[in-house]
Amino acid sequence: MARNAVLFLAALLLALTAGRAVWIWIAENPFDMSGQTYVEFFQQLDRHIALPIAITGIGGTVVAGIAAVLHRSNRTVFHLLLLAFGLGVVGDLVTALVNVPINNRLATWDPTALPADYQDYLRRWWDWHHVRLVAMFGAMCSVFVAMLVRK
Repeated sequence: MARNAVLFLAALLLALTAGRAVWIWIAENPFDMSGQTYVEFFQQLDRHIALPIAITGIGGTVVAGIAAVLHRSNRTVFHLLLLAFGLGVVGDLVTALVNVPINNRLATWDPTALPADYQDYLRRWWDWHHVRLVAMFGAMCSVFVAMLVRK
């Protein structure tokens, strides 16, 4: 029963994180709105979402690792969960090392007086967001497949 709960929690947390990343890709492209509009939007959003995303992203990764250990007797499931853990680590590292520092910089900007190179920061953030999206989506799918093939 505990193994099932851990596997379910890994799937839930990674699905929430991947879903948020997909939503950003679909509807929050910084180049689909003016710089001022995007920065105002981002500053409001980031205040509310930073902690929940950290909890789901890091939590899902850690729980996938725990699930892998708990399912080590089933090699296929173990490897799928280990893959989910690895992909989650990639997504978490991209977030912590690239996206969050840029987020912190954006949080200090005056939306009515953006720095001349503001689009360079947004481009870097957007490009690395795609890496994070693929990693977290892959982690989520790996957990789902592990759930399907588990005996």
